[in-house]
Amino acid sequence: MTGQKMENYLIAATASQIAAYATKAARSGAKVYFAAGTTDLYVQWKEGFTVEPNIFIDIAGVSELKKIKETKSSVIIGAGATFTDIINSAVCRKHLELLAEAAKTVGSPLIRNRATIGGNIANSSPAGDSLPALAALDASLILRRGAKRRKLPLSGFFTGPKRNVLTAGEFIESVSAPKNDFNFCRFLKLGSRKALAISKISLAAAMRRHKGAITSISIAAGAVGPTVMRCRRTEEILTGARLDDEAKIALAVKTIAAEILPIDDFRSTAEYRRDAASALLERILADAARLC
Repeated sequence: MTGQKMENYLIAATASQIAAYATKAARSGAKVYFAAGTTDLYVQWKEGFTVEPNIFIDIAGVSELKKIKETKSSVIIGAGATFTDIINSAVCRKHLELLAEAAKTVGSPLIRNRATIGGNIANSSPAGDSLPALAALDASLILRRGAKRRKLPLSGFFTGPKRNVLTAGEFIESVSAPKNDFNFCRFLKLGSRKALAISKISLAAAMRRHKGAITSISIAAGAVGPTVMRCRRTEEILTGARLDDEAKIALAVKTIAAEILPIDDFRSTAEYRRDAASALLERILADAARLC
């Protein structure tokens, strides 16, 4: 089946073949769809989505996109790595613990076995489970079109709900995140049920604690704005604060509710999301203090 062409359906065997197929299709004016785990595409198909007369490129068999490796300063995750791959990766568990924790909350075991990190990012839903963790970890993306690559901070990738900066024929090749010295992390989310639900809100936090004080902290929230959000004002309040400083904790809890940008939709209300953001942050900080 490798390299096989069936009308508008192409099966790629290498990243270079993906690039060649996608570039050729884009030059012809066709819309290109990439599929690996297809967990998001499956939902769209059920709603009547069709790729005809566009180009559908199957990248599930491209082994080089599944690799997870480390350099001296960073971890590089191929876009085709599944969430199960991330959970099982000793490199991710050691250096990107927050992402590994978030990966455990994605769908069911069957979904985690198929869904890829590249697909979760490219889908560009504000509720994507990996996105707050990646944002908190200052991740970057390696985007490829033909033989050319560009590195882009995750924060510069999304332009709105389900929208991003990918150009015609361009695809996510890998995700890169710097190694860090965080010694506590939490990823929490709320949905309509405990599993297999799109998040009403999610919160990712990673911090460095020393003698009961927060020396550095990164916080990001999902499903509370048009794109995933770093909570910079809340981070500023908590940096240098002691975990038993009730006044600072109360101010941070109040601030996060004010700086997110939630809306009312069919899953929840803006008011609920603001209250939930405060409650989740309060829970994370209490856990950090208790386990300090």
